[in-house]
Amino acid sequence: MIYLGTSGFNYDDWIGVFYLAGLPKHRWLVHYAHEFDTCEIDSTYYALPSSANLRTMAKKTGESFLFSIRANQEMTNRTDGNEPVFGAFLEAIEPIIEMGRLGCVLAQFPPAFQLNRQNWDYLKVLKQRLHTVQVVVEFRNGQWLRDEVFGWLRNLGLGFCCVDETLAPDRQPHAEATGQVS
Repeated sequence: MIYLGTSGFNYDDWIGVFYLAGLPKHRWLVHYAHEFDTCEIDSTYYALPSSANLRTMAKKTGESFLFSIRANQEMTNRTDGNEPVFGAFLEAIEPIIEMGRLGCVLAQFPPAFQLNRQNWDYLKVLKQRLHTVQVVVEFRNGQWLRDEVFGWLRNLGLGFCCVDETLAPDRQPHAEATGQVS
């Protein structure tokens, strides 16, 4: 199934374009969910979310609406000493999981996350720590855009996120289905 949504929904510059002027902000997600069936929650990259807040968000959307929750930066910008954040992250997103509303966890890696054995092995650790949650990886370093990497992601059951912007000459947009969620 194909879901259509955006990265976030809480943008003041959408007033008058997507949201009617005067629509209270607490109604924005309800309106958004009438037009789209998924949304990436990216604030979780900067701070661990509140379970109560995620539960409230899920209740504002239809039963078939899915959330993509961005992994916390401690999970993608560090590869060691970060084990505790995984447990706290999973605990925080539990309401979305319980309600059957989690599409995936998006792990966005920085440009410094180069293709090497240590980082390759870290992807296995990431998958193990997130247990049965569907994980999609986004690489901001073009070294990862290789057939052998895509095959390896398939074997691990990790989805691949195609970024639709060119940030560097070594990183052109590339679409590849590697997991149950891509």
